[in-house]
Amino acid sequence: MIAKSGLISDGFDTGLFIMGVEAGMKVAEKEGLDVLFIDEAMKATASNGMGPRLEIAWSSLEIAQARARTEKRPVFLELTAGWCEPCRLLEATTLRAPAVAESGLGILFARMDLGANPDAKLPYEAKNLPAMLLLDHLGRPLARLEGMIGPEDLALFLRRAAVGYTEYARDPATQRHYLATLKDPREPEVH
Repeated sequence: MIAKSGLISDGFDTGLFIMGVEAGMKVAEKEGLDVLFIDEAMKATASNGMGPRLEIAWSSLEIAQARARTEKRPVFLELTAGWCEPCRLLEATTLRAPAVAESGLGILFARMDLGANPDAKLPYEAKNLPAMLLLDHLGRPLARLEGMIGPEDLALFLRRAAVGYTEYARDPATQRHYLATLKDPREPEVH
């Protein structure tokens, strides 16, 4: 580990580009990652909004699924299309929020552009765009979110998805409990 003060980059191993020192150290400690610290000047420019910031590292579904199978990690898949105005708004706001990227540690991120045909059948039984799915490491859908979602709600969903996934992948007895935690955070709590 190279230690200086500043921001750290994990080399895309967590599906993220750059993360803050505190969050990065927690992940590095938990996952046994090697981290590279970037200098203090970069930290200063990042904190005033003029430098690097936490962002999701997107890949194709094929690449994400190949990694997911090997690493036993979930995949967050965004279904989008160039003609979809809400999709562009979601990408420009919610999906760029640092809180969303930070909450997705341990999750692989993929984006599928459905092209120019608004009448095309949507995959994974999605009914509307934008649609976001959580897939397990074998490519099976676990949860689906559709329509606009704010950064706070999506961050909550991703935290819930990330927290219990290792146990879900390892022990089939925990699957029902894990799936129950993946409800849409926009839905009211039912007691």
